[in-house]
Amino acid sequence: MEVIALKKINNNEKSRTENVIRNSFFALISKFGVLILQFICRTIFIKVLSEEYLGLNGLFTNILTILSFAELGLGNAIIYNMYKPLSDKNHKEVSKLLKLYRKSYNLVATFILGAGLLCIPFLKDLIGDVPNIKESIYVIYVLFLLQSATSYFLTYRRSLIIADQKEYICSKADLLSEIIATVLKIIILLVFKNYILFLLIQISRNLIANGILFVKSKKMYKNIDENKVESLSKEKEKTIFKNVKDLMLYKISSTINSGTDNIIITKIVGLSVVGIASNYSLLVSSVNQVLSKITGSFTASIGNLNAKESIENREQVFYILNFLVTWIYGFCGIMLIIFLNPFVKIWIGEKFLLNISVVVALVLEFYICGIQYPGYNYAITTGLFKKAKWGAFSSAIINIILSIILGLKFGAFGVFLATGLSRLCSQTWLDPYLVFKYEFKKSSKPFFLKVIRNFCFVILNLIICYFIFSKVKIDNILVLLIYCLLCAIICNLIFFIEFFKTWEFKDIINRLVFLKNSRKVKQ
Repeated sequence: MEVIALKKINNNEKSRTENVIRNSFFALISKFGVLILQFICRTIFIKVLSEEYLGLNGLFTNILTILSFAELGLGNAIIYNMYKPLSDKNHKEVSKLLKLYRKSYNLVATFILGAGLLCIPFLKDLIGDVPNIKESIYVIYVLFLLQSATSYFLTYRRSLIIADQKEYICSKADLLSEIIATVLKIIILLVFKNYILFLLIQISRNLIANGILFVKSKKMYKNIDENKVESLSKEKEKTIFKNVKDLMLYKISSTINSGTDNIIITKIVGLSVVGIASNYSLLVSSVNQVLSKITGSFTASIGNLNAKESIENREQVFYILNFLVTWIYGFCGIMLIIFLNPFVKIWIGEKFLLNISVVVALVLEFYICGIQYPGYNYAITTGLFKKAKWGAFSSAIINIILSIILGLKFGAFGVFLATGLSRLCSQTWLDPYLVFKYEFKKSSKPFFLKVIRNFCFVILNLIICYFIFSKVKIDNILVLLIYCLLCAIICNLIFFIEFFKTWEFKDIINRLVFLKNSRKVKQ
């Protein structure tokens, strides 16, 4: 069923579209720049330090991802409550929310620090055989812990910028701080070969970015001052923290899904495999982070949309978002499956390669994660996470059980496959179902049929491209780039043939033409 006919775009839609394009553009540039810097730094890291350091990096990152559950839902709950007062220019209410946010994040940082210290006696049990490194694993762990805890200081002001649909400012600050930190880390690796100093620089990177945004937001929002208002009423605080609790249960699924893989692989297969797999996880998650920055830039605009627009318009945007993530994540997934192994071989050598089945499992989880975004964004910005919380929480339990069972049988492939399957069992279907039932007041069946049809198109595209490019000989970076370009052209051409007649594709073109013409009129 083709849902909504094309219609004239109003000024609110124009403004939101402009914000999305601006935020997406700067997010893409920023994240791409950060990834290049991280890639250079990771390459030097691998050459200078051993695989055990890589494994330790991945393991401690996972442990602290689990500990960060204390924050889960807090940022989203505060931003969720900011959409309306920001739209109404209610500066006093926004200031009160920021005051609560600052207090809450200081408590979160304290909790993570305390809980992390309590985990120290169990480190050797998690690691198994002590890795062959000269530094104390306890000192390294404490530095990772400080890095996680300090990331919450001064960060509350970032939420104000994001809720105001100006996330591109955050992207600029993140890029600047990453440039400074990466240059210093590369110097430390090459000159001193010191892992402790390397981690200390990483700690400072968080403080630099948050400090820049803190100062910037003070200048941008002079009428918003959390130091000059009384606290929110107890009743309002109670409502917000109920949302936090619900969001925590809702988001814990994603945290456990992404935060337990390396821990389970360490116990089942070993730390060295975690080190090798972490290179692949870094590459796949890096692509995901770039795309998440783009899709994440929609969130504030969707919050504004859901606060102001009709059900018909909200449903139209939902379908368009689904169309975009299908194309973008489908294309990137195909490219990763075909070229990830050739890239790793050229980058760091054949001994760091994983079986293609592991690559497919990683990319499947990447694609499933991507197509969750429309439902996830609507659930977060409309409050439907309250209804989805237990379904998402059960997914976390399924992930742990499946990861252990499949991990014991199939190793790293089984663990990564379990992560994708557990995502499929939760938000992938539950969020859209709830959005259609409670927001759009209609059946979700046509939407899911479209999702299945689109997935079949992605698989067809993968089969064609894999048949063409999987057997080609790639032995240097220039050849790799040429084949990547050719594959990208063929892949997107196939998608164009599959999708150009859909109303979603026509609507996107319509919006872009409208914006272009509007700017010509202004000039």
